[in-house]
Amino acid sequence: YNVFRQMLAHPLTDIGIEKFLKDWEQSK
Repeated sequence: YNVFRQMLAHPLTDIGIEKFLKDWEQSK
């Protein structure tokens, strides 16, 4: 969950959120 914590530690941009959601869906 290190990546997830890093995402929370930094401001999420629209692009960052979009990329995160795509990666999250693929990881399921």
